[in-house]
Amino acid sequence: MKHVCSHLLYMLMIVLLLISGCTTSSNRFAEKDKHLMGSRRVGYKEQAFQKQPFIRHDFVLEETIRNFQIVNGKWEIKNGKLWTVSGEKNRSILLAHSKKGPLRIELEVTNYANPDGSIGDITVLINSENSDKFFGRGYALTTGSFYNNCTTFYRLGKAIAKTEYSQLVSGKVYRVTIELIDGHIRYWLNDKIILEAWDSNQLELDPNLWIGIRTWNTKMSLDWFAVYQGIRTKD
Repeated sequence: MKHVCSHLLYMLMIVLLLISGCTTSSNRFAEKDKHLMGSRRVGYKEQAFQKQPFIRHDFVLEETIRNFQIVNGKWEIKNGKLWTVSGEKNRSILLAHSKKGPLRIELEVTNYANPDGSIGDITVLINSENSDKFFGRGYALTTGSFYNNCTTFYRLGKAIAKTEYSQLVSGKVYRVTIELIDGHIRYWLNDKIILEAWDSNQLELDPNLWIGIRTWNTKMSLDWFAVYQGIRTKD
């Protein structure tokens, strides 16, 4: 009888230890999950707004090139596309004024490699001024940079997010999409998000500044370009 009681007491102690350990473990992992949810923002929460067209360019008429601000390089509209064909290694053009509120930018673009095989980047400029110092003002969201080796987000000239991933292919048409929503920045290449980041102190978008496109030492063509503003609905 004494042996049986001792055995039961021993088993009870083991059960209590297991319960205590599981509870502690559950609390610990719950806190970890809570932390990760706050820091990584796992998944995508549908935003309480819908997009409204602000401006679209289809590059049909050659004379509409006069509506844009050419900053670097030689640009022209030909055969229903906007082309940068020559000029400085830095080639940039401003296509629309910035817009306050949530912003979505879409375009179809193709880069063509040089004879030596090198290919330039696809960079979207937001809140840019009409000068060649566009990386020091606003956002510059780029892929294919550093000879097609990385994708980077710049804020006031400083990188805030970067990945050593880029896969631009010469002659391939890419659908580029940029979203800037309350500091949440996302960059799609076709249907794939290649980089996203959160700017806790989002720059105020200034209608006096510009949204534009830039590349480096590469022939580039745009089929169309569009900007949408997010219109908030009920939360």
